[in-house]
Amino acid sequence: MQVDQNLVDCIQSEGFKVAIETNGTRPLNAQVDYVTMSPKLSEPEIVVRRCNSLKVLWPHPNPAITPEAFVSIDAETRYLQPIETGNSGRDRDNILSTIAKLYTLRGWRISLQTHKMIGVE
Repeated sequence: MQVDQNLVDCIQSEGFKVAIETNGTRPLNAQVDYVTMSPKLSEPEIVVRRCNSLKVLWPHPNPAITPEAFVSIDAETRYLQPIETGNSGRDRDNILSTIAKLYTLRGWRISLQTHKMIGVE
């Protein structure tokens, strides 16, 4: 879905902030207040080069999707997010793997897929 600048302008004129989440494969065609990027494809396919927050799912099923692959993205904050599967044993392993991975990274934080944890897709 593309963001419509007229809609963004209307919302902002009412005093609201506009935040979006993108996978980064299409250029942003609107001036929004906050951009979160969660890549689903490898770094060469990403066209958005700057975001407020970068979040990478871990361990990603695509081996090209790693935190190290996105160091060239200009991001204010970087999050590594354990994948929530609904299988408590696997989810625990994903959390532990994420924590272990964070020890190898500089400047990354952990976040959770709370929308999945509470059943909102």
